[in-house]
Amino acid sequence: ERATAEERARLMSQAQDATNRRDWPRALELVETLVSRFPGSAEVRELRQQLPTLQANVEIHKRQELEAAIRELVRTQRYTEALRIANELIERYPQSPQAAVLRDQLPRLRARAAQPGE
Repeated sequence: ERATAEERARLMSQAQDATNRRDWPRALELVETLVSRFPGSAEVRELRQQLPTLQANVEIHKRQELEAAIRELVRTQRYTEALRIANELIERYPQSPQAAVLRDQLPRLRARAAQPGE
């Protein structure tokens, strides 16, 4: 029982550290581990309520990473690859703010990707 409590405390601490660093994917992974390993603990019942927020933060983080990748690809004139990632973002997160912006930019991006040399 003591070892279980120590493991739970260690995972809780790691989850808190990841949250403080805004490392949402790691925080979510740790919370999901806690929920699966210790479903009946009082701490985990509280954490379970935070899962939707963590999941939303992970989604935002992923969209921002894709958006940054698109910007970098456009900056380096790799339009075909940028177009592929833009379409992926729109498909995976159709209601996101990034998808709305990208839909407006798709015609220009398609035109640049279709230019010779790209």
